Amino acid sequence: NNSNIILTASQAAELYTSSRVIVIPSKDVGAGYVAIASMDLSDPDPDCIASAAMAAVESVSTGLVSKAIRDASRDGVDVSCGDFIGISGGAITCDSATAEEAVTALAASLEAGSHDVVLVFSGEDVDAAAADSLSASLQKLYPRTEIIMTDGGQPVYQYIIVLC
Repeated sequence: NNSNIILTASQAAELYTSSRVIVIPSKDVGAGYVAIASMDLSDPDPDCIASAAMAAVESVSTGLVSKAIRDASRDGVDVSCGDFIGISGGAITCDSATAEEAVTALAASLEAGSHDVVLVFSGEDVDAAAADSLSASLQKLYPRTEIIMTDGGQPVYQYIIVLC
């Protein structure tokens, strides 16, 4: 999910000769997830499968919500220790008092309403009631977008949102 890993995977694929390996370059976890989820393995042509996965990756936007561990000012956003920050494309897009407020602000900055699907992975520290409440709130804000909430159980990010 970063250029060093993509380069290393591509070099390993060239060195491995026991079978054909195709690397699908994705820059973040959301794009990687969509690439895997969109693969139609019933197609007998691996190049067609890879092309479809690469096309799927191009249409994905990913946002991350995490708790700030220190006060900072970055990307034009003042961050307070203990608040929740929204991150997209390596940039901090918002600082909010709650994780749910950060997801809402992040979804707005990523134009969630212009996407067909918003997939939200809740982290290990998020209880089911909070995730359900957030899902309902996002569905109300974006009635034409399908909101899918999934318990991702990830340790670092309270929420990962994938827009496609």
